[in-house]
Amino acid sequence: MADKSNDLLVGLDIGSSKVVCMIASPVSSSTFKIEGLGECKSEGIEQGGVVDINQAVDCVRAAVEEAEKTANTTVKTVAAGISGPHIRTDNCIQQTIVGSGEIEQKDIDDLLNTAMSVTLPPSMRYLDVIPQEYSVDYARRIRTPIGMEGKKLEGSLHVVTAQSAQCLFLNKVIRRTGLELIDSQLIFNPLAAASAVLRPEEIDLGVALIDIGSDLSDVAVFFDKAVQYSAVHPMGGQQITDEISIKTHLSQEAAEKLKLQMGQVRYDARKDKDSFIRLPTAPGYSDDGGRILSKQALSAIIDVKVQDILEKIYYRIRDKSLHTQLGYGVVLTGGGATLPGIQRMAKEVFSSHMAGREINVRLGRPLVNYETSEFVPPELYNTESFPKQFAGYSTPQHAAVLGYLCQLNQKFWAQGSNIGSKRKLKSIGGVIKQWIFGNF
Repeated sequence: MADKSNDLLVGLDIGSSKVVCMIASPVSSSTFKIEGLGECKSEGIEQGGVVDINQAVDCVRAAVEEAEKTANTTVKTVAAGISGPHIRTDNCIQQTIVGSGEIEQKDIDDLLNTAMSVTLPPSMRYLDVIPQEYSVDYARRIRTPIGMEGKKLEGSLHVVTAQSAQCLFLNKVIRRTGLELIDSQLIFNPLAAASAVLRPEEIDLGVALIDIGSDLSDVAVFFDKAVQYSAVHPMGGQQITDEISIKTHLSQEAAEKLKLQMGQVRYDARKDKDSFIRLPTAPGYSDDGGRILSKQALSAIIDVKVQDILEKIYYRIRDKSLHTQLGYGVVLTGGGATLPGIQRMAKEVFSSHMAGREINVRLGRPLVNYETSEFVPPELYNTESFPKQFAGYSTPQHAAVLGYLCQLNQKFWAQGSNIGSKRKLKSIGGVIKQWIFGNF
């Protein structure tokens, strides 16, 4: 086997609250080693879309340069994702006639290409077409039809489409930083996050992944080893901050700081320790020595918005008749999932609609071994070789970017090293060339 130690995998998460760039080197088909990490507060991005290209370029460049510095290398190609209210998903059935009698990869490619040949509105483009299961003639529920014989191949497919303009804007932001998007293809965020945090048995028996971001919540429901539903909800942690700001008459910055410092969902007086904070006097109000806010009162403000977010997600899942297929329950990930007590709230919301059945809820936290910096694939979560200590970026906030690396790593070992970035130490000439390419 060819030496692949000089190849790098690069994931770029362009979010509404921060931009994250992560560089890794492939280790095996199931894992990779983190070489570098860069983060920057996001500007020019709202609800997953570009609203100011110049600001977005500056943020991406800062995150990439920090990652390159920590990895002592330069990169040229990246895998990146997309989300936003413009995303549309649907399930469909497509079929094709088998040419040679024995099904080959070409027949599956023809099936997927046929599905993507359906005309979309001019403003939309195909983002992904994901097989759920196949049928060969009258034999159904087939996972891998290659090698089987038949005349007609039919596929149940999950189709994801996105607004063409936003895809082009993100691609332009990436190109202006001197990078190239691998295969010119963006990855749908919740499907990427699922690669990093969901165990195979959860995907088989049924699970809802809820990725709560800054101003978006991505949802993907899996059952019978395939994605059955995915969607983007225009609500997230920013809406919680807005609620705190309105109720306490604080600025957005102060409300966000208060949420991170004292925020909790479903305060329980029997278990949780209360605390108090003195709030600054709001502009236009008399100075009466300051206002006092308890943790319990703050929780009451947060509860209303979190419950609203989770209930709306549940109703959408119910409308697709998938609420009864959540055998393994709910997995929460993303920055909003780190709010203390949110698992308790999710359990109450989903269980209250399930006729007495109690839904399992856990935190979706991607894991990276502290000693080796190697990603721990979800299929190893129940083994005896489970690491005792994890790296600092083993957090729900990094689920999406680690998911990009998971998918990129699998593609790397399946297709070869032409999809990755070659490891290259930084030079003055290289830095100047990258700056010129990104600015002209």
